[in-house]
Formats: sequence, C-alpha cells, structure tokens
Amino acid sequence: MKAKTTTAMAIQEKLTSYLIIGAGSFGASTALALKKAEPDAHITVIDRTPFPCPYAAAHDVNKICRGDYGDLMYMKLAIRSMESWTADPLYSRHFHNSGMLYAYDDAYLRTIIANWEAIYGEGNAPSHLLDLTDAKQRFGGIFENADWSAAERSLWSPQAERLKHSPVMALMATLPAESLPPGDDRVLKCMNDTGFSNNVYHEPSKQKLSIPPSKVSQLTWSQDMPQVLKDELRTIGQELHGGLLSKLVPTYYRMCWDGFTPNQDFIICAHPHAQNLYIVGGGSFHACEFLPVMGDIVVQMLRGELDGEMERRFAWDRPNDGHNSHFSTLQIEISVIYGVRRAFDRDST
Repeated sequence: MKAKTTTAMAIQEKLTSYLIIGAGSFGASTALALKKAEPDAHITVIDRTPFPCPYAAAHDVNKICRGDYGDLMYMKLAIRSMESWTADPLYSRHFHNSGMLYAYDDAYLRTIIANWEAIYGEGNAPSHLLDLTDAKQRFGGIFENADWSAAERSLWSPQAERLKHSPVMALMATLPAESLPPGDDRVLKCMNDTGFSNNVYHEPSKQKLSIPPSKVSQLTWSQDMPQVLKDELRTIGQELHGGLLSKLVPTYYRMCWDGFTPNQDFIICAHPHAQNLYIVGGGSFHACEFLPVMGDIVVQMLRGELDGEMERRFAWDRPNDGHNSHFSTLQIEISVIYGVRRAFDRDST
C-alpha cells in the first residue's frame, strides 16, 4: 500500500492545474489552447456571471476582424487568425465576410499596402487604393451621399464572393467611426471609436483608477447613455451613410469598457513578483480579432517559447511607444469633457 500511495502522489504532483480569471477573448481562448496542449490538465475558468457575461467587452455585436494593420506584427497575427475565422468550423459559423472599406489619410493606407507587400510580395497586396469618387460609386451607390470630406483616399479589401450588403466602414472624420453592415437581423451597427476613461478614487492604492460604471444598464445594451454620446453616434451615422439613416432611430446603445494600454499592445507575461501568476489582458478594443490564436500565444508564453518581438512588446515593463490598433484612440475623461459625472454615478441598479 505504501508503494501505491507513493506512486499516486507522484502522479498527482505531475498533473497541472490552471485557474483562469475571466472568460472573455483572452480567457476562453487560453482555456481551449491549454486543454489541447495539456489534455490531462485541470482547468477552471471563473467569470462575473454565467457564460456569456453580458458586461464583458468580448460580448458584443460590433466585432471587426481584419488584416489591414499598419503594424506588421499584428498583420501577421491577423493572417493566422483569419485562417481559423474562415476555415475552422468552431469559428467560421460566427464569421461573416463582408469586405471592408477604409476612408483614411493617404499615408496610413500606403503603410497598409506596404505591409501586405512585405508579406506577399510587390503587387500582391489583397487591398488596394481607390479614389473617393470611385469608392462612392461602387457597392450600388450606397455611399453616394456620405460625408468623407476628411479622408484623402479609401481602401477596399475584397473578402466575399458577392457583396450582398455594404462593407464594414471605417472613417476618420469628425470622430473616429466604424459601421457594420446589417446581417440577417437587419440591424445596422455604428460605433464611436473615441476612448473614454471614468476615473474613480481607489482607497487601497490611494490613486485614481479608470473603472467601468457599476450600473448594469451602463454596461449592457440599453438606452442608458448620456445624450451627448447619442448625438455623436447620430453624427457618425450621417457621415458614414448620409441620408440613408435620417429616418432611423437607434434601438439601443452600449458603452464597451475594455482594458486599454497606452499603445494598444497586449500584456501577456509572467507577473514580475508573484510566482505562478500570469497577466493576460489589455485587449485595447482589438484582442477579439485574435480569438482563434490568442490562447496559442499564451501557451507559448507559459512554455518560454514566445517569439522575441512578442515577448518584448507584451512584457509587463515594455516601452509604450507607437500605437498598434487602427485608431490612435484617445483616453478622454468622460466627466470632464462631457460633464456627465452625474450620469455615471455609483448606483448598482
């Protein structure tokens, strides 16, 4: 019996267990990748509510997956991720190829083209530049009356056999904005990509921290949003689609709260002081695009096999130069700029 007990204890010591806090894009992808890499491991995932958590940034309807990054590292990651989004049955049933039209400044669009050609060779970029007049006349003329006066050029990435709806739109004009085409639900989604902070004094750390409001209605789909933000979304809709939206009234709104790093690089690393504690976060409004590959990156980090550039850029103490999402999103204190502190009270109703 003693020998059997010793053997059982030895086996138990070899078994690995993981506790994952948060079941969003990072947590869910990590749990799946760990189970594939270590089938015998015991993995527990904890979240704020039963799955899916309606407060999570990943639980939304305005997720855009694209490869057009001005940053070459993220473009390569996006290509890997897109292979799963389009071919893996686990992900492809949730992915809709609509194509994407950018209306940005010329220099940024040329950077995207250069990155594509660095990967696929000169002249082989899957995206190409369009004159604004040409862009407005395409797609059945649905953007003919759109106000794109702030854009120099537009970039079209064909991803679908046939364009049944408008493409995803990204426009840098009065406000950084995006729009998703209506799917089978016939719901058009418009997004204001300006970033906000909601700073509240945190007594244990004696400093102000930006945290989401505690009111459930200000974390989920509702009408509970300051009027000034509703007005901005209406402006965005007009700039993107012209008079097509003049008679439409939004059914509901949502403010999407996410961990945002200074340069939109993720944090995927060991905690510098606590043993066996690892930080995976800082989604910065674009981690969801990499859901199929994010867990693999975490497993590589745990095994010490992370690519050198990723290890440096995803580290706890890395430099914060540059910006790596498609918008250089500003962090604006919402109560100061818009005077809506009373709208973001600490009521938990």
